[in-house]
Amino acid sequence: MRRYRAAVALGFAALGTVALAQPAAADSKSWSCVGVYGGEACFRSYGDDLAANDTVADGRRAVVRWHVNYSRSTPDCVDKNGANNGKRICYHDMREGKTIAFRVVIMDGSDPIRGSDYVEMEI
Repeated sequence: MRRYRAAVALGFAALGTVALAQPAAADSKSWSCVGVYGGEACFRSYGDDLAANDTVADGRRAVVRWHVNYSRSTPDCVDKNGANNGKRICYHDMREGKTIAFRVVIMDGSDPIRGSDYVEMEI
């Protein structure tokens, strides 16, 4: 019975350690992406880059919509040159320590077809 109690206590201790562990910090040189069927939107804080990626050859385009928590223009980043040929990278100079929220929207002409939720990240 003592072995059983010790094993259970050890198991709960391990679970508690996992539950309290902090997520690893994202590498600033890697892309953080969100996607839906047809495309993805990505952000890389190193260089303040956004990227749109059209992933389905359906005549539609992938558009990154984004905003920041300070005053500045936030033009769409658009991949409209065909599917599966790499990311269309858009370069922006953003204020460090601020927050960006971005999402992907699949567009057919001027009509939005579907889109992801916004993802927020520190710049």
